[in-house]
Amino acid sequence: MKHFLLIILALFCAPALAQTPKLDSKQPIEISADNLEVLQEQSKAIFTGNVIAKQGSITMRSANMTVYYEKGGEAGSVGKGINKLEAQGSVVFTTAAETAQGDTAIYNVKTDTIDLVGNVVLTRERNILKGTTLNYNLATGRSVLNGGSGGGSKTTSGRVRGLFVPGDSK
Repeated sequence: MKHFLLIILALFCAPALAQTPKLDSKQPIEISADNLEVLQEQSKAIFTGNVIAKQGSITMRSANMTVYYEKGGEAGSVGKGINKLEAQGSVVFTTAAETAQGDTAIYNVKTDTIDLVGNVVLTRERNILKGTTLNYNLATGRSVLNGGSGGGSKTTSGRVRGLFVPGDSK
């Protein structure tokens, strides 16, 4: 009986754990928002109000986003490229196959990873996973969800939770 349950769980998990197509981090990142403040000396730009960042088929939405970039060679230039994006406030990250939500997110462009923190919900089709932190590797499609201590989390009580819905019989 125990092995039967493990096999059933594995069958239901398979669609939720399938890999997402790899992101080409060399693609441009397009960001739109209600407001923008650029702090040249700190090599960062702060976007506020309905922020939407897109790179290929990947989209990240949030209330606020700070973009850290490398300084360019010319005076006044924005930079050679973006190093990191930090998003705060109802972050929603979507790919063609998955949606991940959390309170805050850090997208490290150089390592192709996104870390979501606080009230994390990962959805693929009708399958739902909940936890407190998520590390998502865009290059490999690997994600690690942690339950943590549940300190104030609305989605978990210290444990990772999953709802796996069987596929259609068609």
